[in-house]
Amino acid sequence: SIGPQSQFNRLRLGYRPTGMWHVGLEGMYQEGKSYRIKQYGLFATHYFASGLSLELHGGTLESQDTSGAAYLGAAFSKSF
Repeated sequence: SIGPQSQFNRLRLGYRPTGMWHVGLEGMYQEGKSYRIKQYGLFATHYFASGLSLELHGGTLESQDTSGAAYLGAAFSKSF
């Protein structure tokens, strides 16, 4: 997304070793009027037969104020 004062870009390159797993690399860039953040890391998503999925992602985050920090996240979703 790109707006008059901010932008958010995300790139993911992944591979499906099986039908139930999706793994790969991710990069994210966010910028606004008073901040800038870059993230680089890995993600792994497991798909369940019921349409549910669980994703874990982690890596390194760099902001304009700090040289780097680790990040770890999780997401749970349902497809209809």
